[in-house]
Amino acid sequence: MLQIPLNQLKPAKQNVRQVKASSDGLKALVASIKAQGLLHNLVVMKNGSGYHVIDGNRRLQALTKIHGKSSVEKINCVAIKDNDQEVGLHANMMREDMHPLDQCDVITKLCSGGEEDFDSVAARFGQTTKWVHQRVALSELSPLAKQMFRNCDFNLGVAMALTLGTHKQQDELLVNYGDTK
Repeated sequence: MLQIPLNQLKPAKQNVRQVKASSDGLKALVASIKAQGLLHNLVVMKNGSGYHVIDGNRRLQALTKIHGKSSVEKINCVAIKDNDQEVGLHANMMREDMHPLDQCDVITKLCSGGEEDFDSVAARFGQTTKWVHQRVALSELSPLAKQMFRNCDFNLGVAMALTLGTHKQQDELLVNYGDTK
């Protein structure tokens, strides 16, 4: 692993990801890096006196927002010798979002101790307070509903609707109406 000054890192011109990061996604990433630091190294390739970022251009953009374009802040990187774009494709295709119930479990623990509230959790993860409320509301699902949701038997919209009922009502609905996809 190398530590490379931020001002020596540039986005690769032939990045496999052509769609730019959304402003909300970038804000969330900035908040995440501010809260926890850079959790995943950038993958780079030497180019003259600097480096092109092969994987991690959104992280590079967020780091530039945090530290400034001319910053000499050292960034953890992994250097590769050849960019046939396969590395970038692998990195982008292998990502999968966490299940909302897994998010719910962590957020509920953060808020339960009294040290964090919905606003502070939202700020740390670059999300809205409404998003935090929605994730915490999932803790109101019955054990059956949680298991079925984790098994992808229904989507987040159905899960949120189920939280409006009691555990008994949720279970009756799921048993009586079966497949809710």
